[in-house]
Amino acid sequence: MRHWVAIAVCAGVLAMADVAAAQRSIVRGSVVDETGNPVADASITFHDTANDRTYTSESGKKGDYVIMVPAGRYQVTVEKEGYRGAQLAQQISWSDGVELAAVELVSTKSLIDAEMGAINREFERAGALAGEGKLEEAAVVFQELLTKYPDIAEVHYNLGLLRVRQESWSAAIESLEKAVELQPEHGAAALALAGAYEQSGRGDEAAARIERAAAENQDDPQVQQTAAYFYLNANRNEEALPHLERWRNVQPDSAEVHYLLATVATGQGDFAKAVPLFERFLELASADDQYRAPAEAILPQLKEQLAQGGDGE
Repeated sequence: MRHWVAIAVCAGVLAMADVAAAQRSIVRGSVVDETGNPVADASITFHDTANDRTYTSESGKKGDYVIMVPAGRYQVTVEKEGYRGAQLAQQISWSDGVELAAVELVSTKSLIDAEMGAINREFERAGALAGEGKLEEAAVVFQELLTKYPDIAEVHYNLGLLRVRQESWSAAIESLEKAVELQPEHGAAALALAGAYEQSGRGDEAAARIERAAAENQDDPQVQQTAAYFYLNANRNEEALPHLERWRNVQPDSAEVHYLLATVATGQGDFAKAVPLFERFLELASADDQYRAPAEAILPQLKEQLAQGGDGE
């Protein structure tokens, strides 16, 4: 008889344990940013460390969330891309309504803004090391910055430039690609990436990157200038022309672009187009401009050819 009583008591204890496990508390909370504004779509995870069980929820448009968990001690993790995650320990007792304090997530941008002074000092330190020829030491400074701030395009860009100076083309490409990925409008990074492709023997990828950068930065004279020189240096003048024209459109008072357009037109035998371009160059160029002497020498010859009905053919 006692044997059956013992079994009945054990069964009762197990049943009570199952009921306790089945009873869940309704937990309500919210997620806000450093200014107190709600953070939507944050991931909330309650991990029961004793029983190794995990419960998840997500914040709504107003930053609020609801999750049902059994009583116990939890490791709570709140995360969202673009924010520094938060973790806290939380004891949950059985109740039909548990209200938790708001969890604050600090945006990565705010963290960077708050620590910009320190970041700038590290940039200056890396620049000083690079100026002394200590390129690997400078690279270490940038790598250490990236362990803390992996999403700053400018750090990847400067690390890429150091790798270019070291002629470590694979490492340069990796850093510069990341810079462009994080900041697609970073024209200088895109052009440096194209140069790294070219130096590593990947000419087709270099040209593709040049064209992409030029298309995405049509109002950036530096990008158009670099794209033009890329093709001019490869004797691909026809492909250089659109970039020269865009460069002139953005910087109509640039003497250099008028000289380059004039020389391309001369090479094509289009003297009628070349003459006014050389004349405009001479109006804009300084007295010591390196191209002034050759322009002054060729302009009378072109005019004479035109007067005689020649077109350079």
